[in-house]
Amino acid sequence: MLGYMGDIVVLASTVSLVISVLGVYYAVRLHINVMRRPKYSLAQIFLHKNRAIHAITLFVLSVFVFIIGRFVSFAVLLGLLQEKFIYTLRNPIDLTAATLLVVSLAKLYHITRH
Repeated sequence: MLGYMGDIVVLASTVSLVISVLGVYYAVRLHINVMRRPKYSLAQIFLHKNRAIHAITLFVLSVFVFIIGRFVSFAVLLGLLQEKFIYTLRNPIDLTAATLLVVSLAKLYHITRH
């Protein structure tokens, strides 16, 4: 048995894998939509302005959360935080950033699909 922390690491790794696969799926599908019919896709973004703004806001938020995770890493490298914060703080931050990114990609995909 791995213990409590081991179980959490396995669960987080599994969730990260699922989120990564979904991220690749939606990124590829969005790219295909935009490349096939760029004018239609752009028109859909403008027609669904509120949904598009929400998706872009989520994307920007995911970038901010990602940057916060990098600050935690730098704090550990500089010795300002202990190394355990990589597992207890940065990993959940990275998981949150990835989730926000996938949700924003999924929303943009659904806006631009044909």
